[in-house]
Amino acid sequence: MSQSFENFDKPYRRGLVLGLSLAEVFLILLFLLLLASIGLTSSLQEELVETKEKNVELQDSLTAFRDVIGNKITLEEFTRLQKNAAARQRLVRENNELSDRLAEVENELAQVNEVAQILEENNIKPEDLESIIEGKETLADALAKKDALDKKLDEALKENENLEKELVNAEIKAELAESQLADEKDEVEKIAKILDAIKDKGRSPPCWFRLVSDTKSGPNTKRQKDVKIFDVKIEDDGFTVIKHNNAKIPRPIDFGNPSGLPAYPDTLFSRKLTSKEFQSGFIPFFRAGDNNKIQPYKCVFMVDVYDYTSSTNKIGYKKRLKLVESMFAKFEEKSRWPSN
Repeated sequence: MSQSFENFDKPYRRGLVLGLSLAEVFLILLFLLLLASIGLTSSLQEELVETKEKNVELQDSLTAFRDVIGNKITLEEFTRLQKNAAARQRLVRENNELSDRLAEVENELAQVNEVAQILEENNIKPEDLESIIEGKETLADALAKKDALDKKLDEALKENENLEKELVNAEIKAELAESQLADEKDEVEKIAKILDAIKDKGRSPPCWFRLVSDTKSGPNTKRQKDVKIFDVKIEDDGFTVIKHNNAKIPRPIDFGNPSGLPAYPDTLFSRKLTSKEFQSGFIPFFRAGDNNKIQPYKCVFMVDVYDYTSSTNKIGYKKRLKLVESMFAKFEEKSRWPSN
């Protein structure tokens, strides 16, 4: 009887799996499947809710879009438009990215242009820039050297300008000194003329003269020799005057100041003049010499006098000769009256 009790559950134990019966395993599997279905259902419900929300949003967007365009539009058309809008947004985004990149490039180009302008302003040549790029010197060092050279150049220009001013001042002083020397030389010459004129005592020095050697006064000395201005012929009934011919007189001749010389009226020459006409016509030559208009000192013109009075009228000759001497220095010529 005990043997039959031991084999009592043998048929039942044949259907066990891991100590569980098939019914128990089936129930467990069913429970697990239920759990899975619950989880899946929950997930589907969440997706459904999201889909409904999106659908609501799409409906709202579609309604708003219809309100804007004023026409009816299907959901398919709206979906296509939305896709197109998405593509457009992508293009806009890409365009914005390209615009940003373009702005960056323009900024870099502006920086390059700024550097190029700096290089141009500082007169840095491409070969200089190449040496800078090669690492021989930095741009800051090159610009510093350039500034130093510019300063030295400015200092040199200022120094040169100062030297030019000093040179101009020196030239002005030299010109003034030369002018003063020339004035002093002229003054010495004037004094020399006066001293030479004083040698001829008894009358004023000549207005026209040339310098000749004066052997009586010593070696290398000069004296003034008269150069005549007129020839005067004295006759019983008046005077005849012609211009003295100085063509054969050795040069140079000192004529003094030509602008101070009185005019030569043709009516005074080569005709018979009374004493009154002679005096009124030639007194201006005496006044010009006496008023320092010819030379820087008082002087008198020299004339040659020819005596053509009759032998019985020498008193008349001397009377008229005194009239000549009142205006001119005279030399009584013994030769014949010169012919024109």
